[in-house]
Amino acid sequence: MRKTTLAVIASCVVASLLFFLAPTFRQAFGVSLLQWEALLHAGEYGREVPGLREIQRRAEQNQDAEGLAFVAVRHWKASESARLADEAVRLDPKLVWIYGPAAATYSSLPQIDDHWVAELKKFDPENALPYFIAAEKIDIDEIDRNQIPRNFQEKSIPWRTALASAFQYSKLDDYGDRLEALDRRVFQRYHIENPTLIDSYRWPRLPSYTAADSHYYAQALIAEAKSLEAKGDLQGAAAKYFAVIRFGDVIDHQVNGWLRRDEANAYAGLGALAEKEARPEEARLYTSLAAQKREPWPNRRDLRRWRFSEDPAIRWNARMATNSGLALLFSGAVLLVCIIALFVRSRTWRFGSLRPSSWTLALGLGSSLILVLSSVLLYLSYRPYAEIFRRFVDHGDDMSLTDLTAFVGDAYVPFGFGGWLSMSGAAFGFWFVVAIACLLALLTAVVRHLQTRPRTTAA
Repeated sequence: MRKTTLAVIASCVVASLLFFLAPTFRQAFGVSLLQWEALLHAGEYGREVPGLREIQRRAEQNQDAEGLAFVAVRHWKASESARLADEAVRLDPKLVWIYGPAAATYSSLPQIDDHWVAELKKFDPENALPYFIAAEKIDIDEIDRNQIPRNFQEKSIPWRTALASAFQYSKLDDYGDRLEALDRRVFQRYHIENPTLIDSYRWPRLPSYTAADSHYYAQALIAEAKSLEAKGDLQGAAAKYFAVIRFGDVIDHQVNGWLRRDEANAYAGLGALAEKEARPEEARLYTSLAAQKREPWPNRRDLRRWRFSEDPAIRWNARMATNSGLALLFSGAVLLVCIIALFVRSRTWRFGSLRPSSWTLALGLGSSLILVLSSVLLYLSYRPYAEIFRRFVDHGDDMSLTDLTAFVGDAYVPFGFGGWLSMSGAAFGFWFVVAIACLLALLTAVVRHLQTRPRTTAA
């Protein structure tokens, strides 16, 4: 019976180790460890991205402009991100668009005012993005100086000029498609197998203040329209309303419908103007359009670069993968402790002389079975996402890329606590339990020492 149990344990261990020969399993195991990174670095901002330093080293060594641009938009230090972006553009001036994603990531860089915005305007003169970058830089500077305006009238003239220019254009391109194509080439060039580096298409790479700035400026235009309407300048008022509507259509799919209510108010204003000018059909049309804009934001989960609500199946798979990885580590650690304890008790390294107890065999058998079962579950739960990763890198198929990035995002949540416990709360709870366990272990050791120490008797 003992030999049979040992054979089963050995078979399970060998089977689990064989899983690591599969690239998909190694990738899955790496993803399952992301929750530990979240626990160890909870509350930190701008921590180092695993594997990125080596890519940077190779790109700098090879003078690879695309590799440097790849690292620039992911680097954990703002100053280094700016340096890499400038170096990439120096090596290949066609990569000047990389300033857009880099500025959206780090909006307070001095390079934005120095030359980035000017270079982007020359590169893509019909794009509103550089003006939103400039406006956000002004917003950040106001916060740093503790001079936050109380209303639109107190906003600086450069900010108003930037937003007025942005509202004149019919395109807002965040260069996400260019970045995706560049990333794919770099993944292939450096044989990158880290799916966490793909997490850059889940949302548009726009400056974080884009939606709010657009909303505030749209409100200002509507207020100006009402003022012109009160003065009898109906044509001027209509022009202001149309400016809001036109740019609302431009930015609509980029910022999650922030301007929908402003567009509704603009349509309502146009309807009121049409009634004043005795155009009932136009008034009814504008009223209908205003009502449509006031409806709830439509479900756009079919768009590859938007996901408004996480898929429960993806969340379940991510929890299965991370918990399987946890079980793999735990069972492996228990099995290792059993083996070490067996050798220590037997005081010999000869396998034939080892005589494990029934408890050791039972614990070893249970941990080895958990080891192989968790390996199987980890492989199966991650395999669909490994195929998404491979289809993107090998063939450029990005239709399911949001599923992969959602999976990776959920894998960062420690032990599946997302939704009801914050990341910092999960980290605090974990380390609190570890501290209590260590304290109990210390107390147990002290009590055991006091119980077993030799006692001296009085002469």
